[in-house]
Amino acid sequence: MMTSDEAIKFLLANNTELGTSLNTIMTSERALRVFPSDSLAHQTHRQILDSELEKVNEVATRQGYENVGIDPALGKAACDCEAGEPCCMESGFVADGEDVSRKVLWPSLRHHSGLKIIFW
Repeated sequence: MMTSDEAIKFLLANNTELGTSLNTIMTSERALRVFPSDSLAHQTHRQILDSELEKVNEVATRQGYENVGIDPALGKAACDCEAGEPCCMESGFVADGEDVSRKVLWPSLRHHSGLKIIFW
């Protein structure tokens, strides 16, 4: 059986008939962290999550999916980056969802000739 993380990776990388499974898995995972383990809400979300994971696992098995750590955006093996440690990501950006002008770019712009860095 897939873990929630594996199911999320599969759903993001594959166009399936599972529709709302991604949202359901993420919502139930969040609920499991919030509600006490002896509560009815926790038990209900555990059942919902287990059911969704079974559905995703069935589709993944039918499609011959193997979780080999491929990142669909990169098209190569996803890295296991740790906070404060070097990462295999060579370039990219992260933008604010509400204001795309607010973003972090890497590699840093200071390495590009002809650009004047006003504040770093």
